[in-house]
Amino acid sequence: MSKKLYFCNTCRCNISKIEDLLFVEESKRGFCSEKCIIEFFKPYMVSFENEEIQVRESLDIEPGEVDLHLFQDKKLFEEVLYNAQEVRVEKNDLYEEFYTHIHPIHDGMYYILVCSYYEGEPAFVFFKTITKNMDLLKFYQKGNLLISDEGIKASSEEEEDDEKLLKDISLPAEVIEQVDLKKSEYLADLLNRRSESDIPFEQYGLYDDYITLTLDEPDDEFHTEDDAGDKIYTFIKTFQKRGEDFYYVVVCLNVKIPNSEDRALLPVISFPSTDDELYKFYAIGQKKNTRVTN
Repeated sequence: MSKKLYFCNTCRCNISKIEDLLFVEESKRGFCSEKCIIEFFKPYMVSFENEEIQVRESLDIEPGEVDLHLFQDKKLFEEVLYNAQEVRVEKNDLYEEFYTHIHPIHDGMYYILVCSYYEGEPAFVFFKTITKNMDLLKFYQKGNLLISDEGIKASSEEEEDDEKLLKDISLPAEVIEQVDLKKSEYLADLLNRRSESDIPFEQYGLYDDYITLTLDEPDDEFHTEDDAGDKIYTFIKTFQKRGEDFYYVVVCLNVKIPNSEDRALLPVISFPSTDDELYKFYAIGQKKNTRVTN
């Protein structure tokens, strides 16, 4: 069937099953092999390298300011890739996202790399460099701040959207009270149902950056009514972190905005889980959409 034809974005070879495609970004671009991934993104890599050369020349920075052996340190590279103290993201006009990881190492040096993300995890590294020069460091400190050494932070765009939402929507006290009660009720039920072998409750805050990804592009979306007759929308998406698959679940209350025909989705609870049984409990109601994931 022609609707189920899949092709590598580089060599254009036919892929029989979507599960065999390789993805390294949140887009529909898929590849048949790592070789084709590198070939496709080679112009990006060259562009980042040329940009660094031009900036270093403009700042009169010596190319050999750091020991090149540091780039061969696999443990250090993985530390910057997965545990960077500072992570920023920029989007171009095509909505391609580029994540910049910045991590202090030693002797006043900073390790910088630019990469793509897929399902909330670093996927493909376009570029990396190490510098002591603060002006060069500042050049890469662009875009929306996602993570700093103080922990996960919302991007400035999200903060502006939240502020605008608060200004535009004024919820009466009884609705706020309804949401607060619903949060307490659902949280108590979650804590009662979760398995001791599941992700610890104390670590839920480490997964907060998956909320937006789940709401924007859920694998599954369910609509139902709870025992109180309230409209409940549940969004679920599968991610992988450090080689382990997990679900992220966001449960929202659908409420009518006063003096308007519109309705608002207000998050009640959100949490990560590796428990299939807990997933089944929340995956109930009218299913609205399903995305194929790799």
